Amino acid sequence: MSISFVEFLEINQNSEETNLLEFTGLFETGDIISFQSTLGEVDVRRRRYPKGMQVSMIGENADGDEIFFSVSIFYTNSCDDFPVLTAGQTMGWLTIVSAQFDVG
Repeated sequence: MSISFVEFLEINQNSEETNLLEFTGLFETGDIISFQSTLGEVDVRRRRYPKGMQVSMIGENADGDEIFFSVSIFYTNSCDDFPVLTAGQTMGWLTIVSAQFDVG
């Protein structure tokens, strides 16, 4: 299997796009793609936090068939549920390699 397109989409509390990163190329098992959340840019005083993110991938299996994968993650924005993502977690084709949290 190979991946030719990866999209990271982050949304705000009104479900509006706040961060969109798209990658094209040939990605195979073990390749790493980095995404930086807008969470580190949040104005804590105004309580404007991201609501969630979606990762979508398009690729091709060994038979040459186009395949699609998508996962959505919604944040509770509760400190009791922190961290949402940790290294080693897997979701379908996606594996979290590292997660760094610098929240102002």
